[in-house]
Amino acid sequence: MRSITDARFNVEVNEEWLEEVERFKYLGSHKARNGQMNPETFGNQKLGLIAWTISLFVACSIFGSLNGGIMTFSRVLYAGAREGQLPKCFSLVHINNKTPGVAIIASLIGSSVVIFANDYASILAYLSFAMNLMNLLCVLAFLWFRYNQPERHRPIKAWFGFPAVYLVLTIFVTIFPVIEQPIEIATASAALLLGLLVYYLAIYKKNKTIGRCMGKYPYVQNEPIITLER
Repeated sequence: MRSITDARFNVEVNEEWLEEVERFKYLGSHKARNGQMNPETFGNQKLGLIAWTISLFVACSIFGSLNGGIMTFSRVLYAGAREGQLPKCFSLVHINNKTPGVAIIASLIGSSVVIFANDYASILAYLSFAMNLMNLLCVLAFLWFRYNQPERHRPIKAWFGFPAVYLVLTIFVTIFPVIEQPIEIATASAALLLGLLVYYLAIYKKNKTIGRCMGKYPYVQNEPIITLER
């Protein structure tokens, strides 16, 4: 199993590297510096009549990525609710399908908001900063556990250099946009702080008003749901 994982990692890295080399070769460094090094530009310049297939493949790729992302994020909401880190309504599960319906609906609502945005560059900056910050905190948490609790069971072990290099790169991609896009990063930080405020009031302080609002959310559905407690 580990050999398959290593082989997949090597194939993906080499594939991405070859794609970038090919783009630089055909498009040139000038277009790369001006932000024009994208699949559509490459297709229009080199593929002629079948250039439209590039847009089709990109759309299919994005659809698959969003589908997997929504499924993953809904399970994260569900697991967090079971652990008491999120409102309890996200831990509700469909009786027959055993799927976290409330968490999936919440993920769909969040994804649908992006459709109504006019400036996709700003939306991309918001999401990228939030994702990079989350990755940074996760890596720091793993390193903290490894240093403070070395006796814990670790079914998957890796050389310490890998997380160290990943940590340095994550710090760079998290801090560098603050200089280039301060307004977008400030907006994303405000949204994250708002989430911490909701957690403090709804979970930590157990505010009854917010708790009642969260508790009524599942009842807008017509499907039967249950709560799975640990």
